[in-house]
Amino acid sequence: MKMQKEIFVFIDFDGTIIPEDTTDVLFKAAGGFEENINLLKNGEINIFEYWKRFAKSLSAHFTPNTLKDYLHRFTPDRYFRSFIEMLDSYSVKYSIVSDNFKPIISQILQSNKLGYISFYVNDLEYQGNEFVPIFTRSSEGCEEMLAAVCKRNIILNQIPDGALVVYVGDGFSDYGAAEISDVIFAKDMLANYCSENRLPHHQYKSFFDVKFILEKLLSERKIHPRYQAQLARKKIFEME
Repeated sequence: MKMQKEIFVFIDFDGTIIPEDTTDVLFKAAGGFEENINLLKNGEINIFEYWKRFAKSLSAHFTPNTLKDYLHRFTPDRYFRSFIEMLDSYSVKYSIVSDNFKPIISQILQSNKLGYISFYVNDLEYQGNEFVPIFTRSSEGCEEMLAAVCKRNIILNQIPDGALVVYVGDGFSDYGAAEISDVIFAKDMLANYCSENRLPHHQYKSFFDVKFILEKLLSERKIHPRYQAQLARKKIFEME
C-alpha cells in the first residue's frame, strides 16, 4: 500500500534492533569498558576519545577474522524481521542510524540475512594490525549527545521537505533524532528523556509493540506532522 505522504523510518541498532549493546559487549570482552564508560559519562573524555580507546582494546584481543566470528552471537529482536516486512508492504523507506561501526553492523546484518538494510554509522578500518575508528558522520553540536554519529543531521539530510519521520530508539545518542521526529518509539533512557522533555512518544518493549502500533497508524493514515518537530527542523536549517 502506497502512502500519500512520504514516511521515513529511522531505527537505532544497539539496544533496539539488537537487544544488547554490541559495542558494550565487545568492550567488556576486550577489557576496559567500565573505566572508560565512567570517564565518558563524567565528561573526562569525549566520545571520540572513547571510541579510540574502544578500538585500541579491540586491537589487543581481536583480528578482523576473530571479530567476525565473535559477532555471530548477536541476533535481532525476534519481531524485527516482520516489522521490516510490514514497512515494505506500505512502501515505507527505512534506514539504520547508529553510533556503531560499519564492519560490526554489516557482519551482524549479513549473518542474519538482513544485509539489504541501509545504515549510517562510523567506519572502522584495520591498519597495520590495529583497528582505527573513522568518524565520517560527526557534526558540530552533536557531541553533547555523546555520539560520534550525528543521527539528527543524517535524518535531516536524507528526507525531502514535507516528509514524515518515525524514529525508534533507546539511548542518549537518540535524543537529537527524537526531537526532530514526528512519531517516536522509545524505551529506557530515551523514554525517560522524552517524558522529561514532554516529547510525545510510544513506549515499547520489543518490535512486536512497534509493529502493532505503527501498522495501525499507517493503515488508518494517522501519522501527522508534529508541530514542535517541524519547528526544530526549521531552526536547525536556519542556523546552518
